Amino acid sequence: IMRKRIIAGIVIDLLLAIAYGLVYFFVFKKENYPKIYLMIIPIILGVVFMFLLFYLAMYNQLNKENKKLKNQLSINKNLLDALETNDKFVQKDLPVGIIIYSELGVITYANDQAKNFFQSTLIGKELPFISEELNEVVKNKKTDSLINVFGRKIRTDLRILQRTIYLRDVTEEISIVEKSKIKAPAIIILSLDNIDESLDGLNLQKRTELLGHYYVAIENWSQKYNIFSMSTADEKQMFITNKEGLEIIMEDRFSILEAIDSISKEQETGISLSIGVGIGSDDYQQLGFYANTALDLAMGRGGDQAVIYDGESEKIYGGNVQFSERITKTEARVFASKLVEAINSASSVVIMPHTDTDADAIGSALGVLEIANACGTPAKVLINRQHVDATVDKILKNSEYEFIKLRQSIIEPQDVEAFFKGRTLLIVVDHHSDDLSVDKHVYGLANQVIIIDHHRLTERLTIHPILQYIDQNASSAVEIVTELSQLAPIEVKIPNFIATIMLIGMIIDTNNFANHTTDRTFQTASVLTSFGADTHEAKRYLRQSVDEQVNRVALIQKAEILFDHYAIIVDNKVTERDVLSKTADALLNIENIEAAFAIGKLSKEMIGISARSDKTNVHIIMEQLGGGGHFNAAGVQIKGKTIEEVYNSLVSVIKNSIKGKGDTMKVILIEDVKKQGKKGDTIDVSTGYGSYLLSKHLAIEANASNLAVLEEQKANEERRIQEEIAVNTKLKEILSSVSIKIKVKTGENGRIYGSVSTKDIAEALKKQQNIDVDKRKIVLPEDKILSLGTYPVTAKLYKDITAKFEIQVVDEEEA
Repeated sequence: IMRKRIIAGIVIDLLLAIAYGLVYFFVFKKENYPKIYLMIIPIILGVVFMFLLFYLAMYNQLNKENKKLKNQLSINKNLLDALETNDKFVQKDLPVGIIIYSELGVITYANDQAKNFFQSTLIGKELPFISEELNEVVKNKKTDSLINVFGRKIRTDLRILQRTIYLRDVTEEISIVEKSKIKAPAIIILSLDNIDESLDGLNLQKRTELLGHYYVAIENWSQKYNIFSMSTADEKQMFITNKEGLEIIMEDRFSILEAIDSISKEQETGISLSIGVGIGSDDYQQLGFYANTALDLAMGRGGDQAVIYDGESEKIYGGNVQFSERITKTEARVFASKLVEAINSASSVVIMPHTDTDADAIGSALGVLEIANACGTPAKVLINRQHVDATVDKILKNSEYEFIKLRQSIIEPQDVEAFFKGRTLLIVVDHHSDDLSVDKHVYGLANQVIIIDHHRLTERLTIHPILQYIDQNASSAVEIVTELSQLAPIEVKIPNFIATIMLIGMIIDTNNFANHTTDRTFQTASVLTSFGADTHEAKRYLRQSVDEQVNRVALIQKAEILFDHYAIIVDNKVTERDVLSKTADALLNIENIEAAFAIGKLSKEMIGISARSDKTNVHIIMEQLGGGGHFNAAGVQIKGKTIEEVYNSLVSVIKNSIKGKGDTMKVILIEDVKKQGKKGDTIDVSTGYGSYLLSKHLAIEANASNLAVLEEQKANEERRIQEEIAVNTKLKEILSSVSIKIKVKTGENGRIYGSVSTKDIAEALKKQQNIDVDKRKIVLPEDKILSLGTYPVTAKLYKDITAKFEIQVVDEEEA
């Protein structure tokens, strides 16, 4: 830089000298030219002066740079000293352990903190020797893990290339997090279902009394678990608690469900309780959304249960009893109208049953097909011929020469996309989960989706339908579709071959009308018969080959009986779903068997369980294994497990589902049971008989909650009796001192027209004395009072309390 500056200065000086010479040449006379040499002197002086100036500037600049360099060197030295000190502090004093290990897993360096963690000198020792967990961290190359060291939680940070492990004690941090989780809020929403239907026709007093029973039970429950109420609406009540309180409620398995069910049975109402719980967020608005989502799922599954939802998954409690009828004829008619409207507005309709299609699935799909045909909308039933059961396979093969129209109405997955043109409607039958569908691909092609199913919801709907008809009270999907076809605002005619297939679906799903049937089921069968359903033809399709019969008998002989009332068979060969279901049905014919389970391989990777029962809710058992179904019929398909693992899981769930302990259990009778006891008695019975009483709604489990409710009910009943005695004793005193007149019209000889009835006396008491006495409690002295006079009358007020008073029958003209 200085060199450039000097050269620039010289150039500038020369330019100034040249300029000076030119001026001298043109301004001065020619005779002065020899003196031009004099101009060299200022040039030389200028150069020297400029050189001195630049030298001084350069010297000053170098001096500054030198000072700056010395200062930077000083700073660097201080920094190195600090780094060395801090490195020693990190290695020695900071609560971070450092372990360096060799390629063979031998520790070559460990700081003091690492030694403190493991309470040992570490250098020279192999990793597995000091901690198997730490060795697994290195072996599996887990860069961030949590291990246990002498009761402490240690966070590990593995640097693989450097073969270095950093260790940090996070015990206190985790403890704080756990405590905060315990205090995390939870919102609980309780909904009393079917209130309007149950209270319809009751006067205000009766309504208040009935609701009082439920509100007292809910209030007692909330006080027991110290949860805070946020609302007091008739149908819904909201409570707030924390995770710790919720865990206690969960341990008691939401005992309020049983308390409400017990009250409903006692009062003979259809009221049940649905509970939605929201957890997993500190945002109360989000928790409220989770709680309402959980409540919708609980109600969609039939009520009488609690669902806990954290935004990702659900936990379900309750739902142990059979469902009461919930969907009314009016609601079904409305749905049928909306279904027809949706079909009419569509350009084409695709009807999709579940994969591994059975007779109920294809039967209900064909029933919907006939509704679409009646609307005049092009429609197809989507079936994968490779995934149907034996009965459906037989039906499809026979249709090729018995009923050509059926074959023309079926479409397979590889051809379905071409059928989706314009505004297409997809109708899903006999299932509600896309995982069970014949082809998931079609959901992305359809403009609208409708669900028709009879299985209980096992999870939140992953499909988003415009309409859904999920009635778990129906025996089969065929039952629902047949009913809808009759309630639709158009005439739907079902061909006899289709009616026969639909009847087959009902027969299979109800085990020959033995399970899960109501009057609706037999009405449906009657409708199908009127359309020409052939029972003999249905029986022909359901016949089994000799080999099937022999195999089933062989399997039944190998049946294992657990806990005296549960039968399990295991078939290690690859088999069909319907074979498992028929085997489970056959097991129920064994004496004292309450639930039967058939386990078999559906493929090399898939294990299936078919469950059937008379008295046990097999849906609850299958649901815990990831399946679903009905109270009496359920199943599950499990992938990625061996048949032995599935068997062990099933046995474990059955054990946990058995009520009571050992061979006996305590129950509270809610009805008189011959040779067992009266309503309200607490009795000891065998586990199997106890399960029977529970399933028939003759008893409830004698747990702490129900016993408390029973004691409270007894106390309330005793108070009511004492109040009744007091009121009726007072009424007796009043009646004993009254005399009333009853005016009548008379004819000849003082005979009255007609006779004086207990109703006349009750009305006279009310009008003349303002006393209410039920006419049924009044006893006349004779069969009939036919003439004028004074008569003694008795009123049987309450048990042994009777009152006697007089009535005067007088002529209305004389009076």
